[in-house]
Amino acid sequence: MLFKKAENIAEDDLNKMILPSILILGTLLFIGLRSLKSTLLTLGGVGMVLIAEVGLLSTLGHNFSVIDGIAIPIIMGVAVDGAFWYTHSSKAKEQVRKILFIAMLTTVAAVSIALFSQIKAQRSLALVMIIGIVLDWAMTRYILEDIYLSEKKAIKKPVLKPTIQKPISVFAWFWPASLIVLLCIAITAPAGVEVLDIQQFLPEDEGSLDDLQELRDNYMIASGTIVWIVVDVQGDDPQALQDILDLQQQISQHPSIISYDTGLIQTKLVMGLSNFDSNQSDTLDSVIENSTTSILMNDFRLIEDDVTKGVAIAAFIDGENADAALDFKYDVEQLLEINNFSGVIGGDLPIGAELAKSFENSRIIQILLAGFAVFITAYFITGSYQKALRIAIGTIAIGIAVDGLASHLGGRKVSTAPAVLLGMGFAADYLSHASVNEKRDRSDDYARWGAALTSLSIFTLVVFSKFPPAQDTGQLLSISILLSALLATFASFLPAGKLGLNSNSDRNLIEAE
Repeated sequence: MLFKKAENIAEDDLNKMILPSILILGTLLFIGLRSLKSTLLTLGGVGMVLIAEVGLLSTLGHNFSVIDGIAIPIIMGVAVDGAFWYTHSSKAKEQVRKILFIAMLTTVAAVSIALFSQIKAQRSLALVMIIGIVLDWAMTRYILEDIYLSEKKAIKKPVLKPTIQKPISVFAWFWPASLIVLLCIAITAPAGVEVLDIQQFLPEDEGSLDDLQELRDNYMIASGTIVWIVVDVQGDDPQALQDILDLQQQISQHPSIISYDTGLIQTKLVMGLSNFDSNQSDTLDSVIENSTTSILMNDFRLIEDDVTKGVAIAAFIDGENADAALDFKYDVEQLLEINNFSGVIGGDLPIGAELAKSFENSRIIQILLAGFAVFITAYFITGSYQKALRIAIGTIAIGIAVDGLASHLGGRKVSTAPAVLLGMGFAADYLSHASVNEKRDRSDDYARWGAALTSLSIFTLVVFSKFPPAQDTGQLLSISILLSALLATFASFLPAGKLGLNSNSDRNLIEAE
């Protein structure tokens, strides 16, 4: 019931955000691009990308969730990059193409790590974001490019002369200093990850959560949570019946099981097969068909093609103790192994606690893997390990800082992991712009900050949503874009000679300018 309420809140947020997002994006595009035609075409291109993606994924059988709606403002934000670079950068067309292509690939490389997440919602969101980012690039490159370039000649721009400059030494130190600041944010962040539960999907002022807490305070059952133990057994095997009854008895002795105590007798809340006197010929099928039904389930058997393949056991444990729930899961898994059973253990609390622990143990590795993927991608395209290393280092610095900020701002959650990877994607995007260029150009600063501030406006709007995962994502991505744009600006002050020219084509482009 509460998850359905969270779904309704997310859908309501999405419906309310679409029109304001279009208006804000259109207004800032018009101010930044100074062209009504480019503004309308960019908005139209975003709409075509979203429609095309929904159609493509629906055709392939993808089931969209409310979490996937978070990708919409992300796709809208990424789409503005090409508009600013084509219309305001002094770079030649081929060089802008290369800049945007590298930016697209490195962004996709960072986000793609989420495709290997244990959480289905994260994999789904990553897929939607990746396809949207690629379609944004394709729309800009093959449909809107010539239009942007024609508008570029018509725009009366302020004088932003592209000049080869030796960076001022003070500015050159901003790059390492900013990396140190980002590292300090990560180091000072509290450790730990919140257990995935319903409270992460509902606003803090949601009255249903108060009702739930009142039930937990007053009723023992409401303070507990169900853990399901599914065991593979044959329904026509007499020995399997006795083995399951023995297993239930062993599970009931676990200290995490809630007991119902009348003062005279104590009953462990483990529900499955009823205890009864049976003879050697009784089987799982025969006793269940002749027994009374449970208040929880009519039949605890798992049946496929009229053949019993397993049985389910429900155990009530304390719903407020995540560590105990995780210990219970591990202990029952060992118990199944000792009794030569195969099966699985599931339930909101133990699985949520396990995901949180897994994320806590792997989050830094995930960030490093994303950085490595960015390095390989950037090196493959640029042919320069120095450029690729600079992009990767900056991307990792943003990743660990955003992960630390998630902990500082409201608690590190499983739902914040995609925001960290996408923040790294934006860092890879902007750092690619700054690192590919062999000279610093003030028109590039205008293009970078124009795109960044326009994207920022969308994510700032998302911060005001009621759906907590969207709110967290908007907050973290807003900060990510600011940090990424600053870091890329500082990177542009670094001496170009340390990077070197990676190909004759690069030299020719610069000489042509």
